[in-house]
Amino acid sequence: MEDVPLPPDLRHKVRLCFQEAVTNAVVHGNQYDENKYVHISLAQDTDKLILKIIPIAVLKWSNPF
Repeated sequence: MEDVPLPPDLRHKVRLCFQEAVTNAVVHGNQYDENKYVHISLAQDTDKLILKIIPIAVLKWSNPF
């Protein structure tokens, strides 16, 4: 994400959202199971960032992409 041009204050907010989402995926989605993983993807569109953070438990039942 370092190569995505964002103002410093917005970069900080996006980073906080990212950290919270990853934590939630590990804690609530994977329930701290070290044998499961979290799928993370980041895409940049013309006017938006698309950040997807999905615990493996969700991927077993449906494909959110």
